[in-house]
Amino acid sequence: MDEQVPSGSRAVKEGELAQRLDGTRGRSDQISNMVDFTCHTCGMREKCFYGNVKVTGRSHTYRYKEEVYYLIDPFRNRAKVDERRVQNNNAKGGNVQRHEKNESNRVPNILDFFVIGALCAICGQSVCLDELCSVFYWKTFCSACVMRERARFPSEIVQQIEMARTMKQRRDAEREADVNAPLTDEDRHNS
Repeated sequence: MDEQVPSGSRAVKEGELAQRLDGTRGRSDQISNMVDFTCHTCGMREKCFYGNVKVTGRSHTYRYKEEVYYLIDPFRNRAKVDERRVQNNNAKGGNVQRHEKNESNRVPNILDFFVIGALCAICGQSVCLDELCSVFYWKTFCSACVMRERARFPSEIVQQIEMARTMKQRRDAEREADVNAPLTDEDRHNS
């Protein structure tokens, strides 16, 4: 029987993760399971999956501490990774039989997931993992809640957010200065 999932929670089963990774589901089915993610702080938008990510490997179980917004890492070539695993096991003297290149033989790996955000534990708004938008301190918190509740957080975390904001303001000021800088004779000659 299926487990009862609390409303608002989307538990993702390992079999479903494996299907998402190896493409055994149809493309339209994958798209229908995606949600729209928008960072409350910076406005970044992305279509992604939402839920618990738990991956059981041969010797360890990896699990995020909270539900997250994630994508299947588009830059990771899973076929080559699986081939390397087989080659490494054979080189170590393991009696691992070479599997056919069958998509269903692939075991999900925690590195296959690209986490882009989570819900703030205080206000419940979705935030991306950018240093200006959120911080992880046993749970994810948006920078606005951390600054508002700064007395409840370690000073290092508050300083981290303040430093990130200061650096962004400097970069923005430098860009603005570069845009408004007068053209030199050399610049006029080259254009």
